Amino acid sequence: MDRTPRTCYRTARRGSDARRRALRVLFIWLNHDTPVGFSHGLAVLSQELKSAGHTVQLLHVNEQLGLGFDLERIGSELRRRHPEVVGLGFGSNHAAAAAQIARRAHELVPDVWVIAGGTHATLYPEEVMSWPGVDLVALGEVDDFRLVQVLEGLARDRLPRGRAGFWFRERGVVVKNPIALPVDLHRVRSMDLKLFDHRRILELKRGWADVHAGRGCPQRCTYCFNEPLRRRYLEQLGRGSKLCYVRRRPIAVVLEELAEYRRLYGPYIRAFSFTDDQFVTSRRWLYEFLEAYQADFAIPLVFLSSAAAIDAEVARRSARAGVYMVRLGVESGSARVRERILKRRTPARVIRRAVDTLQRAGVNAFTFQMLGIPGETMRDVWATFRFGANLRADAVKFSMFWPYPGTQLHELCLRDGLMRPGLEFVGNNIQDSPLRWPRSRQLFFRRVAQFFDVALNRHLGGRHSDRYAKLLERLRRLDESDWQNGGRLDLRERTDSLNEQVLGCGGEAYLAPFADRPDILLLQGRHRSRPLLM
Repeated sequence: MDRTPRTCYRTARRGSDARRRALRVLFIWLNHDTPVGFSHGLAVLSQELKSAGHTVQLLHVNEQLGLGFDLERIGSELRRRHPEVVGLGFGSNHAAAAAQIARRAHELVPDVWVIAGGTHATLYPEEVMSWPGVDLVALGEVDDFRLVQVLEGLARDRLPRGRAGFWFRERGVVVKNPIALPVDLHRVRSMDLKLFDHRRILELKRGWADVHAGRGCPQRCTYCFNEPLRRRYLEQLGRGSKLCYVRRRPIAVVLEELAEYRRLYGPYIRAFSFTDDQFVTSRRWLYEFLEAYQADFAIPLVFLSSAAAIDAEVARRSARAGVYMVRLGVESGSARVRERILKRRTPARVIRRAVDTLQRAGVNAFTFQMLGIPGETMRDVWATFRFGANLRADAVKFSMFWPYPGTQLHELCLRDGLMRPGLEFVGNNIQDSPLRWPRSRQLFFRRVAQFFDVALNRHLGGRHSDRYAKLLERLRRLDESDWQNGGRLDLRERTDSLNEQVLGCGGEAYLAPFADRPDILLLQGRHRSRPLLM
């Protein structure tokens, strides 16, 4: 679609006001059909835009916050707020919804600029640029006042010619500026802590406050967006370019942001949870940060690490600084799947050592586990449950594999015809698998997602193991009619009763205590120096 006529309309409409620099910006963040959260990226951009004099508002699309993906309601908000710029932030799981909103925005506010950004837009700018209603595509990171500079041009109806990181259409031709280098985080300040409804988000997340200390991940996992994103940078910038992809923010800036978060929302915060893909990338940075944090904060910390980065010194310093939990990516209990398919070349003994080392130091261990991986057999599935139980991590999160566009496993699924036809990425990776499995396995995945506790407890050992095995067999054998007409509820009652018996006689059992998060299980019946805050 040619944007030139609308650009001319804007110029004629604004007339003498065309030199005005301040714009009304509306960010729309798509977070529906997924656990509630917020976007650090949009919060940083909001801080920069406000400092430049622009007005920034937000539509946070999430059912728990009262606004699901409802085009009529979103349209009403667009009409009411009448923004001059709409910034769409989304991942591949919400790309279809973003395309609909872009079209709707221009139908309702014809002179609006629609800018689409995020991981999906960076990896697939040609697709996103083809959507009716999209004026600009932002590739990669556009903070460090990059977006501010583009908006200052748009306020004068000047397109971002020669501006790295932005694509646009002019006279029917898509202008493809190269992606900009990743931002130097020493130049980026704190995020806008008033853009999102953090009080409500914290209530829904049981007091876990998401924060971040850096960007990028050193690992090359075949199912994660980091590897195709790194490739996109190298393709655009040239293989010989100096790419600083894994970066840390200055410790003083991180602490300043945490202090402001505490000042604004302290009564609702139970833990600061760092969402960095890998928090332990520099020992020097980590140790300096932990020492500084310990001196001024008493709020428990949570972060994610590779198992290989955990040793006695890291665990000891973490415990002393108040680290409550470390999250570890285990994914599969099958060494073949983990190392050959996922490219996570961490031996089982290293994972076990990391969990044991953390727990001995008094830090709770949390593991991520995944099912439905291409190339996985049922033997591998049971290996994942068995390995997870043997680890005895304090908390476990299960998810179903989803082949996100751009990843190596997505390409493999397309090549081998593994994708189920007509599937749209709707965001939720807890209960269903998008791959072509035999009907019995697809049914098993759908059912076990409601009974992860049974599958784990079956392998914890002890005298009740056989009773959990019988529950699993019942889960497998129930026909669909019985499952729907009381069989599932009966199985849940039997499971809860057995869990109570195990704990009542001094045993350990995994429970799924959160109705909204059946994918998260906690190991109960164990003494801990730091009680679970989940």
